Amino acid sequence: MERGFVSKSALLSDLLKIVEVAANTASAVLLAGEGAREKEFFARMLHFDGARREKPFVRVNCAANANAQEEILASVRKAGDGTIFFDEVAAFSQDAQSLLLRLVQSKDECAARIVAASRMNLEEMAACGQFSGELLSALSAVVLRVPALDFRLDANALDADFRNDEFRLIFESEGHVRLKDAENIFKRNYLRSVLETTRYNQTKAARILEIQRTYLSRLLGELGIRN
Repeated sequence: MERGFVSKSALLSDLLKIVEVAANTASAVLLAGEGAREKEFFARMLHFDGARREKPFVRVNCAANANAQEEILASVRKAGDGTIFFDEVAAFSQDAQSLLLRLVQSKDECAARIVAASRMNLEEMAACGQFSGELLSALSAVVLRVPALDFRLDANALDADFRNDEFRLIFESEGHVRLKDAENIFKRNYLRSVLETTRYNQTKAARILEIQRTYLSRLLGELGIRN
């Protein structure tokens, strides 16, 4: 997939380069930083930019499932060979951490790409025994330290060559792009790729996306996607 991002921020340029490389590997990725939405945004970029883009993307709220090992395994089964995003992994209990370590290490048990995120300092937690050092090591094949970003999509900032491509964004280092707008652009691009795969057969597309057809129709309307 051509992401088409142009960045005037050295920090964001470096992050996007790492995402581009990491998206097509099977390595686990750890996202560190304060912003919850920013971390999920980059998790979805890792999914959409790689070969798994047409597979499920499943988010696990670790705080809500701190001890729920069956729910964790159910999420892994749902993800298949897509991407499973463990949000705020520091909230996991020791038993859940042991399970996640097993999943990261065993591709036979978990075929999904694993992305984990935490706003906590996992190195410090591991040093004082509050987080598994072995799990931290397994999750740290690729580490992205995500800054808090105040995004605003500014149509006036788009270069003339990009005006017909809604998937083109310019990140200004001092600028503001609403994250929701960026998320919607990813959604539109992803949904269009699935629809093109199914020749705009919404029933088949809904099956791939694992959502109801009626919900897909409503989502397409909300995002302004037509045949």
